[in-house]
Amino acid sequence: MKEINIIIVGKKSFIAKNLFFFLKKRVKTRLISFNDFCKTNLSKLNKISHIINCSLKKEYINFIYKKKFDLDYFIVRKILQTKISYIHLSSRKVYKLGENLTERSKLHPTCQYSKNKLITENFIKNNLINRYLILRISNVVGKIFKSKNKIHTNFLSNFLYYRKKKIK
Repeated sequence: MKEINIIIVGKKSFIAKNLFFFLKKRVKTRLISFNDFCKTNLSKLNKISHIINCSLKKEYINFIYKKKFDLDYFIVRKILQTKISYIHLSSRKVYKLGENLTERSKLHPTCQYSKNKLITENFIKNNLINRYLILRISNVVGKIFKSKNKIHTNFLSNFLYYRKKKIK
């Protein structure tokens, strides 16, 4: 089995920096800019097991989808002929508003960002079959809320709860 060797793209990203500092203690991890990733040749990429992109163009958030604004598109295109797994940071905004959403929940993106994310997700799913993970950030660090005697939590709140109880 290939050793875990991760590249995090997005050297200036808050999420990327924090993810890098967390992961570097556990696995071989590099933090690079999107431009540096583009310059990296395939022979060097073949040593990588996973790529996480934390970089984003502002135009991707606000404008109608165009490939030139989609940095995930460029990264996926570059790794198509490799065995690298891709971790895509996305949003729960691609789904209809509701509680306890799952990957099978009804799709209903309402803002341009969520529409663009859905297009990118579909591209990834169609091209990196069995080599991708879509991580919805709000499910990791989102809001905790109550409804009808039920508390809805996220990954981070569960993690902190179990860590506090020292349950492993």
